[in-house]
Amino acid sequence: MPFRIKPYFLCLIILVSFFAGCKKDTDPASPSATKMNLNYTLKPDSIALIAVNDIHVSASRDGLISNSSLLPDQFYVQSNTQVHLSNAGLWVSAVQDNAPRANLNIGGFSNYTSKWDGNNLGVFHITPEILKNNISNWPAQYGAPVDQNGNPAIYGDEMLFSCLKGTVNPSQMALNSPIENLRVTQSVYAYQRSDLKNVIFIRYELKNMGSKDLNDVFAGFYSDVDINTDQVNNAIGYDAASGMTYTYFNPKDPNSSKFINCVSGNVFLESPVSDSRFPYSVTGHRMIERDYGAKDSQFGELLGNAVQALNVLKALGNDGSSMIDPVTNTPTIFAFTGNPLTGTGWLDQSRDSRNMITTGPFNLKASESRVITVAMVTAGEKELGASLNKLKSQIDLIRNERSLWSFPVSKQ
Repeated sequence: MPFRIKPYFLCLIILVSFFAGCKKDTDPASPSATKMNLNYTLKPDSIALIAVNDIHVSASRDGLISNSSLLPDQFYVQSNTQVHLSNAGLWVSAVQDNAPRANLNIGGFSNYTSKWDGNNLGVFHITPEILKNNISNWPAQYGAPVDQNGNPAIYGDEMLFSCLKGTVNPSQMALNSPIENLRVTQSVYAYQRSDLKNVIFIRYELKNMGSKDLNDVFAGFYSDVDINTDQVNNAIGYDAASGMTYTYFNPKDPNSSKFINCVSGNVFLESPVSDSRFPYSVTGHRMIERDYGAKDSQFGELLGNAVQALNVLKALGNDGSSMIDPVTNTPTIFAFTGNPLTGTGWLDQSRDSRNMITTGPFNLKASESRVITVAMVTAGEKELGASLNKLKSQIDLIRNERSLWSFPVSKQ
């Protein structure tokens, strides 16, 4: 009688083979690919691009984040709508030796550098394919992510990693007083998942490398987003319920608009600040005007010194005076909290706008690290209300799925 495998034995063999080939990996930053055991040397780029999803942002070795479009190309073809990220980045201010100092990105200028110990530590473009190799120069000692076994790791499905510190940049006076001994690692990353193709994550680790504590530290995420080619028809808003700053298209003549109502929003996913008075760690939303060369603007982006940078991060005017809500005629640290759908409350005017969400104060003890993670989300719907609702719904989902953005702090 010929030998035959009974059905239940066949099922058992299949199941055993399947589980034998699976590798359990509980570390969200671990590479899922099998090692190829090839020697590989990372080479830093002056600028590198994320291309794994629809938002193809780039990062430069001085900490600037930018790109030509925050929407897929086919969206522009279908709707004639563009969302352009001119530049974005982290601002940090701290009191050091009894004087304010600041690391900033202003209008495309920066006083960050990725040069450490004579080496350029960014931008490193990392993919799962690269992590299959034996990387000889993984910058773990400079805060690059590793898994639970100490092996090189990646956030998301594609990552741009840089290790930054302050340096003097004579192009602007506010860039002449960087914070000393502050290491800032910047990891810009994204996922291939279809529900995350319009999202970019930026994780910052701030580490005090000095022997003295840093006090009264404030941080903020600045971005200059232009919706459509006529950016003077943009406006900024702040949704207090979700802690989201957003840029939207606000034509002076709504009837003349031929564009889709795109919205680009930024939120903190984590921050050193934990205060029930400030949902989602946002301690201020600052109005920032384009100066067009005028340095005397009370809320302009051209700053004269690090004191003014600290005032901005406190959500004050450049000279330290309060913002005034023109509807209530009262001081506030949250600009443009009105509802653009109903036309009520304090609304931004149509112009070339910038936005800034801030968090602070907090302290950084010697050798201590703190994490700030930002999500940039873009939505394009026919109606402004639908775009805003889509943004807020997606942000809620991201916040609830902590494995997307909550990782161990570097031990180095």
